[in-house]
Amino acid sequence: MSRKYKTVWIGLFLVIGLQGWAQTQKPTAGELLLAAQEFFNQKEYVKAEMQYTLYRNSEAPITIEKYDGLFIKNKEDIYLKIQDTEILHKDSHYLKVNHSQKAMEYAEGHDMEQNPMVLERYLNLFAEQEVKDLGTVWQCTLTAPKFTQLPYGRVIFYISKENNQLQKQIMELVAPAAILDENGKRENTQKHLEIAIRSLRSSNASIPHSEIATFVNISKSTAQVTSAYKTYKLINRTLN
Repeated sequence: MSRKYKTVWIGLFLVIGLQGWAQTQKPTAGELLLAAQEFFNQKEYVKAEMQYTLYRNSEAPITIEKYDGLFIKNKEDIYLKIQDTEILHKDSHYLKVNHSQKAMEYAEGHDMEQNPMVLERYLNLFAEQEVKDLGTVWQCTLTAPKFTQLPYGRVIFYISKENNQLQKQIMELVAPAAILDENGKRENTQKHLEIAIRSLRSSNASIPHSEIATFVNISKSTAQVTSAYKTYKLINRTLN
């Protein structure tokens, strides 16, 4: 094989990436999460309808609570809505608004760690990593150390072999008694949160409340809620 065609084939292999691994070797957890993250990064526009379901008992799951979510990426802007909470990343600004609690959290110069599609941050938080081949998807399991301050003891990702899209994520709670069950009791039985992407479109979608100024007036390093949200409490976590 000539050097020219050898270079072409190497380039094609790099472009194909994890899709080629489906027939060759099992990828590592790090490679899978980075590929799933890149699936979203390379798209200019994304609109994903999501479903959050809280379960009790992993062997015979009983639904405690279920609610819808919405994820929108519009170029560099990120918007996430989970029930009555909205999260907005715009430029170097981060804003979280909890309408039921009438509370806001703002930060400038934030490192985007709250972006749900930044998956690589999980790698340094969990002690054990395991990857299983489930046919059409990879199951990537990250397990926390025995003694941890993380709210989740284990996180499981289901990633498509076809295009590296994250399809589902399961997060097992460390302190299940802190969450009320379906009967309003604090039972110390295993609970986990399942986040499933029900539909995903790579088309231009407008972001509701796309301007931080809708909620907060910003001047240098100070921030104040706007008159429309004057009853909300604001926490400014701007990085110095």
